[in-house]
Amino acid sequence: MNTPSKTISITASGLLSDALTAAGVSFRSPCGSRRSCGKCAVWLNPLSAELSPISAEEQAFLERLPPTPPFSGFVRRLACFCRAQGEIEILAPEAKIEETAFAPPGGAAAEYDGERPEKLGCAVDVGTTTVTLLLFILGSGKILAAETALNRQSVFGADVLSRITATTERGVAPLQNAICSQLDELLQAAVQNSQKTFDEIERVCITGNTTMLHLLLGLPVASLGISPFTPNTLFGTLIPPSSILKAPLKNAEIYLPPAISAFVGPDIICAILSTNLTQLQTPSATPLAPLQSPTAPTPKSAKMLVDVGTNGEMALFTGSRLLCCSTAAGPAFEGAEITCGQGALPGAIDAVWAKKDGSLGFSTIGNLPPTGVCGTGLISAISALLKLEKLDRTGLLSDSKTYITDSVFLTQADIRNLQLAKSAICAGIETLEREGTSSPEILWLAGGFGSALDPVPAAEIGLIPSSLAHIARPAGNAALAGAVLLSRNKNLRESAKIIANLAEEVPLATNQFFFDRYMSNLNF
Repeated sequence: MNTPSKTISITASGLLSDALTAAGVSFRSPCGSRRSCGKCAVWLNPLSAELSPISAEEQAFLERLPPTPPFSGFVRRLACFCRAQGEIEILAPEAKIEETAFAPPGGAAAEYDGERPEKLGCAVDVGTTTVTLLLFILGSGKILAAETALNRQSVFGADVLSRITATTERGVAPLQNAICSQLDELLQAAVQNSQKTFDEIERVCITGNTTMLHLLLGLPVASLGISPFTPNTLFGTLIPPSSILKAPLKNAEIYLPPAISAFVGPDIICAILSTNLTQLQTPSATPLAPLQSPTAPTPKSAKMLVDVGTNGEMALFTGSRLLCCSTAAGPAFEGAEITCGQGALPGAIDAVWAKKDGSLGFSTIGNLPPTGVCGTGLISAISALLKLEKLDRTGLLSDSKTYITDSVFLTQADIRNLQLAKSAICAGIETLEREGTSSPEILWLAGGFGSALDPVPAAEIGLIPSSLAHIARPAGNAALAGAVLLSRNKNLRESAKIIANLAEEVPLATNQFFFDRYMSNLNF
């Protein structure tokens, strides 16, 4: 058997999900082990443990999963249903996540401002779904190692709100321990793979959304989940490495970029820097000059940045104003609310098209047998079904299940979940355009899903306004690229602070125009 495995002892509650979490074994649990998604399937071999019988509810979920080749001696169970006491062997496949580009896409640059260009920097993007760490040379910016993994906090839920809820049930400590131990492991791997030492690392920048960085520091997050959504801190600070990591970073400092609000976090600040959205950053990375007066005429070079993900953070720079907002799109784009949905891992269907004979063609990541459908595959599948008239403009499927392959299908509930998510993103974009009284000349699509998104089918289904499809450009992991810039040049920390202070958040919860557009955009 080539698939790596791990042996663990199950004690305490006997619940497999609790044992895996305690052992640091990553597994999918979009519903936070509430037994409502059926996506926490794992392969296990009971060594000295007797497994609990499969209930009718667990069996129903297992029957919905795409078939995979069996492993001799192993059984497939759902982690939040299965109980056992004793030792088990669990399969722990190390699926490689294809990360997006790291280089700043908008012409942003930063010259190293220190005295030891041979020393190392480290940039980390703690995404809700994925965590990525880069190790690089501070002077040249050359990347020495890149480590990417599914966020270990995913066992507590797929999105920000589910993790906030998890802290009310379990406290903050388990979620903090999950991400901090994961960062230690990724950093250890990066140092080993680059044949460097911890002593050579001088600057570390960790970015992410406001909730992710609260959890990283072990701060309470309950206030982020209820109105008026008040964060405990907006960051923009230095912290000692020993406060969150066990790695011996005795020569390093950790910088946490500033946030704008509870739902417009440091990641969007980093993305604004790396895409040069405000057009005010110089190649020498001197602090930003003050923005123009709001009464100044708006130039034609307005730009927009959209991180198309669970939180749907976006920003519009009009030339005189920087407007930001966040839309609660939910985890549908990551596959969490989709029956056969999954992340962009090997085997995931990443593109679907209509064939002349009326059937569907598809491709998978790595050209492997299909194991599910990821976000880009879902978007293109909807576009193809519309062309084949197997789906109408209201989102009604002609059949209760529409099969992409023999084992991967879409249901009516899947379509509805996607409609809610895509409508929120599109309405957010339109609201920023209205508030800024300007339409952008370029639309940066950031993040793993956004960067891989084909603007044409995205516009066809109403994920982005059709008027912007021709100006959409992939921005890669813009947040991570911004973290690299902030590590290489400390002057940009002042720039980040200025951007955060000047940004105007457009609250969508009370915006009637947003609500009207949200309802109008539900149709395809």
